[in-house]
Amino acid sequence: MKDDGSDSGKSSLSSLADGIAKDGFEAGSKWMTDNKLTPGETEVLASGIGYSAQSSEKGQWIAWMGENLGKGKRDQQIRSTVSNWTRSDYRAAGEWLASAPEGPTKMASVKGYVDAVAKYDPQTATQWALTLPVGEERKSALNTVFQNMPKETAAEQEARESFKAQHGIK
Repeated sequence: MKDDGSDSGKSSLSSLADGIAKDGFEAGSKWMTDNKLTPGETEVLASGIGYSAQSSEKGQWIAWMGENLGKGKRDQQIRSTVSNWTRSDYRAAGEWLASAPEGPTKMASVKGYVDAVAKYDPQTATQWALTLPVGEERKSALNTVFQNMPKETAAEQEARESFKAQHGIK
């Protein structure tokens, strides 16, 4: 089924993504390769698959996204997929992330993991943020942690200010 660019074409592809994910990674990725999808079709399907895939296969699909999506969409989709996966199964997502090979896919994955855990475990989110190379990506991840730190009590406000100073957040 080809995406004609219309909302109904995208909706059809999104519905198809659920079936592809249910067929499993091996069959689903083979089907996508065999059907020579356009980049736009691949992006629409990846979004649905990232949401629908079984937890045990999410890592495989994330790696697939890293290899098959264009850079802009790749980082966004991986980040979103990892963030959603982390919210539903943080342990499996963290274990996969710990063993993922270094590179752009892992960097986008770390950002998604930080997005998800910063709200309830800023210490773990900080540890992961610090695995990113020094630069804008790391600053952004640390800022996400900072923005999610509690600030109700004087002690929490003091901890925020200390974190801010330690990590050079403006």
